[in-house]
Amino acid sequence: MSSSNIDHMSILAPEEHFEPLIEWYKKALSPLGYKEIMRFPGAVGLGSEFPDFWITQKETQIPSGFHFAFSAPNRAAVDAFHKAAVGAGGTSNGKPGLRPEYHENYYGAFVLDPIGNNVEMVIHSPEGQKKYNGSSFCPGQYRLRRIYIMLRLTNDMTRTQKFYLS
Repeated sequence: MSSSNIDHMSILAPEEHFEPLIEWYKKALSPLGYKEIMRFPGAVGLGSEFPDFWITQKETQIPSGFHFAFSAPNRAAVDAFHKAAVGAGGTSNGKPGLRPEYHENYYGAFVLDPIGNNVEMVIHSPEGQKKYNGSSFCPGQYRLRRIYIMLRLTNDMTRTQKFYLS
């Protein structure tokens, strides 16, 4: 049984950042085996098996500041993501580590991509724990299969939390 109904997602990139952003994501997501799978004029699909993460070119002003997280198979992948993303020119927005304010086993890392989106890689189970029902997420936690996404609508976390919890 799938743990998410999300099939794919897309972010927008201004024309001058389109190709560099594709290259950045290919490097940053290499710990998950992501590569370019499909390409159309103005759109590129990345993924490990199928294109579940798309970058689309737009000529108009692009909103940024979105937050989305990729599910990691283990803590080493989180560490490798942070190193690869920063090495490719991203800005660290939170080194790999436990985030007990979210829950006791939340291990994640955050990097701002070249256009300002907050990209995260996370694992929710303790290192060495067997997967629950085929997932790396523990029982009782929000479960998404490939991409755990939270689009930040505002920089005001109180308003954002109210939006998602209502």
